[in-house]
Amino acid sequence: MRPATAALRAWLALAVLLHILVGLAAPVFAVCAPGVEETPADTERLAVNATWFNNDNLVLGISAAAIGDLDGNGAVDFLAGLPQIDLGGDAKGTVAVFYMLPHFRGLTGEYYILLPGKNSALDSRMTATGLFGVAVATGLPDASLGVSTFAVGAPSLVVVGEAVAKGAVFLLEANPRTGDVPSYTEISASTAAAILPAAAQVDGAQFGRSLAVLGVESSGFAWLAVGVMHAQFNGVQFVGSVVLMKLSPSNSLVSAVMLEPAGSSDTVLSMFAYGRQLGFSVATVRDMSVPLDPSGVITLAMGTISDVARGAGTGGAVYVVQANMSGAVLDALRIDNTTHPVLNARVTPTGAFGYAIADAGDVNGDGTRDLLVSAPDTLVGSNPPGPGQVFTLMMGQDSMSVCSASVLSNSSTSEVEGTNGYVHGGFGTSLAMFKKDAVLIGEAYASSTNFTSHGALWSIQFRTVRNASVPFPSTSPTPSATATPSPSPSMTSSATPSPTPVPAKLTRIGSPILTAKSDPVLSGLHSASDFGASVAFAGDRDGDGIDDLLVGAPLRDFDSPSVTEAGTIFVCYLEATGAVREAVELPFMQGQTELASALMGSSVAMLSGWGTNGTGLVLAGGTDKAHGGVALVNVTDWSEAKLEWRLNASDPSLPGGPVGGSDPLWGQDVSLLSPSWDPVLGGTIAVGAPASGFGEFRILHVLGNGTVVGGKRFSSSTPGLESTVDSSMYFGASISSQLVNGVYNIAGEAFLS
Repeated sequence: MRPATAALRAWLALAVLLHILVGLAAPVFAVCAPGVEETPADTERLAVNATWFNNDNLVLGISAAAIGDLDGNGAVDFLAGLPQIDLGGDAKGTVAVFYMLPHFRGLTGEYYILLPGKNSALDSRMTATGLFGVAVATGLPDASLGVSTFAVGAPSLVVVGEAVAKGAVFLLEANPRTGDVPSYTEISASTAAAILPAAAQVDGAQFGRSLAVLGVESSGFAWLAVGVMHAQFNGVQFVGSVVLMKLSPSNSLVSAVMLEPAGSSDTVLSMFAYGRQLGFSVATVRDMSVPLDPSGVITLAMGTISDVARGAGTGGAVYVVQANMSGAVLDALRIDNTTHPVLNARVTPTGAFGYAIADAGDVNGDGTRDLLVSAPDTLVGSNPPGPGQVFTLMMGQDSMSVCSASVLSNSSTSEVEGTNGYVHGGFGTSLAMFKKDAVLIGEAYASSTNFTSHGALWSIQFRTVRNASVPFPSTSPTPSATATPSPSPSMTSSATPSPTPVPAKLTRIGSPILTAKSDPVLSGLHSASDFGASVAFAGDRDGDGIDDLLVGAPLRDFDSPSVTEAGTIFVCYLEATGAVREAVELPFMQGQTELASALMGSSVAMLSGWGTNGTGLVLAGGTDKAHGGVALVNVTDWSEAKLEWRLNASDPSLPGGPVGGSDPLWGQDVSLLSPSWDPVLGGTIAVGAPASGFGEFRILHVLGNGTVVGGKRFSSSTPGLESTVDSSMYFGASISSQLVNGVYNIAGEAFLS
């Protein structure tokens, strides 16, 4: 059996444009800011590096904060909390300054521990159970030339004059180049009882559980947010909250107020309840380069990982609140595993969603600041499962709504793989943004061979992928270089905006890009493999700035064992000239003896962006009725791939039932319709069967494991197509789509004889 491709080429193509509203494929979960595209904008990892210590007494990953480039090597250095360190026989905790190599390639080997031995008075304040270093914050004004101010939380410290732990915050004036700590300021019930709110001074308050710098006024006064996880509210225990502290340029405490509800918002009024435990984590959501307005409104994100008030099964939550500097909470948004399907599918009842939060800046370029939120106990759904994920939340409406959610990274082996007996544990225990597109992720309960619970830090660089499909090319004439651009039409204008042009680097002019004879890399490919039967845009797979291609070869045979016409897909790495630098086969059909004649590679589509370790997901079509179909190919490494699942023409779960016809060519074309593909929730795809009757294609809502949960069949019997699709076509031979405002514009290509 040979594909019908060659016969179809001689026919005249006719594009039938369909406007289809598919309810399950593009749900809208929040009203985004004006002009924001309400389709998911996923994040793609560009570089992943890990740092861990082979020292039983040194635990990384509990807390971290970026400092800046201290040694002038172009890398961002950081402060890390080490609350479980054992020095001198007592696990009193400490903090240390670590120096990074450029491009997040790990540590230089230079680091300075700030205690003990750097300030005797500070050493005397430490206790074995104080959890000094469980929270750290940077960004406060320097104490003097060469001396930085670091905020450190010790939420379980028993302060002077008390018998029960209440917690404290220490402002260390430290030289990050030597580790010396000439002075410090303690803020606690024993040093600032008259200023701190009474609710922050109750027994077991956990004052200092989390820290975030709010900003610095133009006058030089700074503000610090401090989490108090067990603070009382109106006498009710374990409510939790955040204290806003104003600090003088000399680091003395000027004033302190606790966040309390104001106004009539139901979310605000209900969040201050027994067992909520607000303030386990906190992050400031604002541009820190702008001076803080002490009379303005601030936005904070607060985590509550053990939300007893909500009941069992929530897996934690994040409250994004707007408050004035007097502590009045004016508005609030709750984000949990009911907010978005991605969170619902991935945040388990013990997920600890909100364990760490970071202001990621404007990740997707919509003018709104977005969030990173971790859930270190969440299972990633892989086999074997690994605990811990970090989510990217694309926000709207002044960061007070969730437009989309996606997984930035997790601890499965396909995402961040450890070596030397490395065992994941608690991926996401801390988050620290280094710049807009780089984050330091803690994994405090990781271990390796012969060492236990020493922890790790993962540095991950990422970028936003706005849409999984290539935009339709513009058919308008290219304007001259001297032409004056027309003003953009207003939202009420009747003018039609120009189509989005194809980026220049996608334009190839001249001789054919790929031929087995003309390109040396492909010269060894057997001429009968039908290389080029399908082509798909793969993006810049190898990071060289040049876009690469996926190319199908459906007649590819395999030996040892023999699998005739199983088919395959090649990744073709292109050079700027259009030549193929390297062609790598994805051997997912190797050894599939039961799928002989499947003809996989008759069609191909990219499902997800490539990971830094070569991982990715590809949709493949094979036109053989029995052994072909539409299949998910999991690319597990640069040159390794496996067939995850396959839907053949006789599958009873297909919408409309099995595909009819003796040889329907089911899988002649495949296309991803949804803006992205989620490993658990899957997405929406289209599959063509041009030889089934007059031709047809089907839209499938498919979960990540291949389960079909909905969809629709389109053929000559579909209302509106009766007079268009007839016996002279191969309707569904080619499919392309564009998603506009939740409506799919689908071009189902047919061929006229």
